[in-house]
Amino acid sequence: MARNHHWTDTIDLGDIAHQISTLRREMTGLTRSATKQGAHVAHDLGDELWHQGEVVARKIGRTATKAGRAVKDDPLPTVVALAGFALLLRLVLGHKRS
Repeated sequence: MARNHHWTDTIDLGDIAHQISTLRREMTGLTRSATKQGAHVAHDLGDELWHQGEVVARKIGRTATKAGRAVKDDPLPTVVALAGFALLLRLVLGHKRS
C-alpha cells in the first residue's frame, strides 16, 4: 500500500527555528537603529526649538524696551488705553445685580 505524503512531512523544524532566530536578530538591529535615529531627531528638534525661543525672547525684549520708552516719554496714551480696557472688561464681564 502506498503512503500519501502530506506537505507537513517536508517541514524542517530546525530550518524554521534558524529563520526565526535570524529574523529576531534583524528586528533587534532595526529597533536599535530606529531608537538611535529617533534620539538624534529629538535632539535636533530640541536644539531648533531652543534657538527659536531665544530669537523670540530677543524680539519680545526689544518690543518691551520700545514700549517702556514710549510710556516714559508720554504716559497719557497708556493711561487712556488701560482705562478703556478696564471699561470694556466691565461691560463684557459685567456685574449682575439681584
